[in-house]
Amino acid sequence: MKSWLVLLMMLSVFTRAVADPEADRIAFVKFYEQRFPNIEVAAHKDGTYALDAAKREQWLEMEDFPPYEIAVDEGESLFSIPFANGDRYADCFANDGLGVKQNYREAVKWFRNAADKGDVKVIFNLGVMHANGNGVQQNYTEAGKWIRKAADRGHLGAKAALERLKKK
Repeated sequence: MKSWLVLLMMLSVFTRAVADPEADRIAFVKFYEQRFPNIEVAAHKDGTYALDAAKREQWLEMEDFPPYEIAVDEGESLFSIPFANGDRYADCFANDGLGVKQNYREAVKWFRNAADKGDVKVIFNLGVMHANGNGVQQNYTEAGKWIRKAADRGHLGAKAALERLKKK
């Protein structure tokens, strides 16, 4: 008798464990439609940015022109690699460049020099500097010129940045 009771309980557990993905999806959508009636369900893919319009706008602006931190590690390694003559980028600065104040205006001068030599990353970054107003007067037209030049030379992020720049 006990074995039949155990078998019956196990069958009831296993029959309830069968999942219906479509039913789960419908329940999921229904929950979010009821919980957040003013937000499209598709917008929830953006997480908390779907709930707060101001934070979403800030996030989209960061996506337009991402911060430079991504390239910091690459720059740090390049900063200490010696040239053929034994000097390094760090030798161009007092105290090996440690504690040097950020100077966007000076950076723009150097970026223009490198851009004239065809460095596509620098061309793109010069456009971003114009878009953000770093070291120059903010100018979306000038930003578009530089970013378009980078896109024409195959920079991967430049085409997407141009699309976002058109919305400004």
